[in-house]
Amino acid sequence: MPLPPISEATIRQYASPGSFERGRRYQREGAVLSLVWRGEVLSGEVEGSEPAPYRVRVVFDAGGVAGADCSCPHEWGGWCKHIVATLLAAREGPGAIEERPTLDAALAGLEPDQLRALLLRLVEREPRLLDAIEGELTGLTAAPATGAASGASGPRPRRTPVDVSAVRCQVRAAVGGGYSRSSYDYDDVVAPGEVESVLGQARAFVLADDGATALAVLEALTDEYARAWHHYDDSDGEVSDFFYQLGPVWAEAILTADLTPDERAEWADKLTAWQEDLGDYGVDDALDVAIEAARQGWDDPAVVRALAGEGRAATVTTAPRGDASRQDVDLDDEDEDADDVADDDDELYNAGEPLYLDTLAVARLNVLERRGRFDEYLNLARVEGQTARYVTMLVRLGRAEEAVAYGREHLATPDEALILATALRETGEVARALAVGEHGLTLGAQADSATIGLYGYGRAARKGPLATWLRDVAAAAGEGPLALRAAEIAFREEMSLVAYLRAAELAGEGWPALRAELLGHLH
Repeated sequence: MPLPPISEATIRQYASPGSFERGRRYQREGAVLSLVWRGEVLSGEVEGSEPAPYRVRVVFDAGGVAGADCSCPHEWGGWCKHIVATLLAAREGPGAIEERPTLDAALAGLEPDQLRALLLRLVEREPRLLDAIEGELTGLTAAPATGAASGASGPRPRRTPVDVSAVRCQVRAAVGGGYSRSSYDYDDVVAPGEVESVLGQARAFVLADDGATALAVLEALTDEYARAWHHYDDSDGEVSDFFYQLGPVWAEAILTADLTPDERAEWADKLTAWQEDLGDYGVDDALDVAIEAARQGWDDPAVVRALAGEGRAATVTTAPRGDASRQDVDLDDEDEDADDVADDDDELYNAGEPLYLDTLAVARLNVLERRGRFDEYLNLARVEGQTARYVTMLVRLGRAEEAVAYGREHLATPDEALILATALRETGEVARALAVGEHGLTLGAQADSATIGLYGYGRAARKGPLATWLRDVAAAAGEGPLALRAAEIAFREEMSLVAYLRAAELAGEGWPALRAELLGHLH
């Protein structure tokens, strides 16, 4: 396919103002050394602060830019200046783009002996490729896995135990230098980055399917933090909020570990003891999701029925205490007002059930997905109302038509529609993605408990992110009227210069009338 057109407004959309201006300066100064187009991928080399140029890769599909990455250490969100420079250079100087065949086309004419010799030379040059090639060979020769049987094996045991004493020392160092509540100087407080780093270690073990090690790290972290946290100023809630980050990780670690009923009971007792101590200081529900995971495990009758698709696993054995909605609130979002969350308690309960049950369902789904138990995943997601996860898994399993049909019946918010539309686009189903996106704009914008449980925030969902996505994908796909309609909604939601410029681009000769209408929304 030829390189699709990309507008300056689109580039601005995905880069910060600073990154865009620096990228434009790079492009004008000639920092873009090369541009290569292979099928659907634009590659570029851009001079930067290192001796070797940075490598940029931009992937296109029928919906425009599908993804972009750079080898630079940019970590501030959005496209970096090197991606901006590459796209501006491609846009303003298409004659400088070298067109080459795709790798698939280049390899198609080689004989088996030539392919084998090529692989051997590459491994000799880059020994790290050997493990990757062996892994691919194992996947090719292994019997295909289907349904629940593919995930029957449990976690692989760790050969050496984690150094729990080192974990405790790390937590003590993070909480050891603060002032007590009686002090008038609160400048020196708990170092949240340090304790979150330890929590990150536990998450990594969970993702590696090593629940036992994750539990050891979490026990050391929770024990040390619980001993010290109440000595610190918590007037902004940041110190106590950390326990709400601990709860979901504890739950998933418990469900990942291969625990006996007695071991689960021991963890439930320990977590309950911590929770009761926290309750003395008003933090009375942070660990409820973990306690429930320990009490239910995987063999609770309600859970077994849910995995078979016969009913919810929402058997509540932990009585709701206080503001259960906080279990799923994004604790890193400084814009979220805790009072607003408390005011919405009535909306965050489903038939009197605490919201952490959605968090528990998500933890179960994560474990099932890692272990390839897709039939049980679909059953659980459906009965627990995890609609976005249900339909995206259908897409991943090659059941796009079924996903779209179910989504039209059950998607509740624009954000859920965006998740499904994005999944469809990633598998090449651009037409279906556009249809889902258009349908999503008709959905209400009020978040429900299932949506909050999936995304981890308590504010109402908006149409802006979906409208922005739909505007750009529809425009690239040649669906002008749909793109313009989405552009109008995106501007009304965002009220930004970028949204204004994109609407102007798409409106063409109809811009004067649309401009007056859009500016009317500013008053």
